[in-house]
Amino acid sequence: MDGIRRRKNSGTDRKEAGVSKGLFCYVGLAVCVVQVSFGQKYETLGVGSCVTGDCHASENNWYKNDPHKNTLRTIDDNLETSNGYARAVGIQSKDLYKTGNLCMACHATSTSRSKEAEDGVSCESCHGAGGGYKEPHQDGKGGGPGRPGYVKGVASGMADFRKNKQLVANTCVGCHYITNDALRTAGHKSGDDFKYQAKIAKVAGYPNHWKREPGEDDKVKARFENAKKEKGPLAVVLPTASRTVQQPSVAQTDDSPVTRPPSPPRPVAANRVTTPVSIGPVDLPPFPAVTDSTRLDSLLLFLKLRLELLYEKTR
Repeated sequence: MDGIRRRKNSGTDRKEAGVSKGLFCYVGLAVCVVQVSFGQKYETLGVGSCVTGDCHASENNWYKNDPHKNTLRTIDDNLETSNGYARAVGIQSKDLYKTGNLCMACHATSTSRSKEAEDGVSCESCHGAGGGYKEPHQDGKGGGPGRPGYVKGVASGMADFRKNKQLVANTCVGCHYITNDALRTAGHKSGDDFKYQAKIAKVAGYPNHWKREPGEDDKVKARFENAKKEKGPLAVVLPTASRTVQQPSVAQTDDSPVTRPPSPPRPVAANRVTTPVSIGPVDLPPFPAVTDSTRLDSLLLFLKLRLELLYEKTR
């Protein structure tokens, strides 16, 4: 844990230094990272690669005040909770900041040249790894999808957001809509209430990010709903307070202790007289929506944990 905290401090210093030099073209339409793997076609360049000369200086200024800049710091400042989420999906605390894992995939730009994430969500997080399109993307002057540099950039791995509006929604959904049952059972928000229309208007950041004001066609909610359907439905969420009984599907290798649910109350002997105890209102998580598609085993498990939680709060 001390090692992680030292990484946090040095990482923050690196971030602030990066801002002063000019950050990589942080065009964070949504929190959706291109995960780094050995099979990735193009290299992720990281900060400082596109803010050169007249290129993307305004985007850099917009990014300095955008929430996407602090997505990694959100984990830094909430390590206990973050480690709980990581353990729920089989990531050990020492690997929390490893590039390409499930947490870093949505909270950082996992560069090809580093084993640990050092920056929040950036241009490459949404627009694709810049190693392929940085040079050809500069061909020609002006903006628009017809510019030679734009056409060449798309052919070299750059996301075609100008022509494909559904791709914008899919990119947002990639990280703003969580369907991972283990994460949600551990208490991570699902993002089902994400305000797509309002957020698109904000992330446009006109005139510093987008060079035009977002129109009604940019805010079509149906695209976001379609992207959510493609990603999959939300299953029944188990109570947050009972998440310690849910272990990840992989073998338990973390250094954290495994806790057990409380034992059920023992029945009172028939010949013993007990004094009734007055119990006030009990604060429980809201009961999730149950549909015809809800699995029976999920529902039974939820009811079991609900009873255990009720017992824990009233004993």
